[in-house]
Amino acid sequence: MKKLTGIESTNLDQCFGSNNYTVLQCPIVNNLNKPEFMVVAHNPSTLQFNRFVKVKLPNKNYKAQVWSKENLQFENVVSDIFEQAHFSLDHNQTFDYEMFI
Repeated sequence: MKKLTGIESTNLDQCFGSNNYTVLQCPIVNNLNKPEFMVVAHNPSTLQFNRFVKVKLPNKNYKAQVWSKENLQFENVVSDIFEQAHFSLDHNQTFDYEMFI
């Protein structure tokens, strides 16, 4: 990452699990008040990846950018954010947001 973008990170977290995981079960829950964060997506296959990258979000106030190898900068891309409501047995309601890039 540092070689391509000049950005170095000493802490990479992962969100594994089923598609039913909520944002509370992903590392972003530890940084709910940060206005931005970086997601690194890696395709270990030799086949081209033609699906969306899905990112759990703590709220819907984020936009997506991807690194352009040609322009050597982050550029805005089309994305969409889905909102999902969760209801607990005691009738409390929480929301998850998932960005599709």
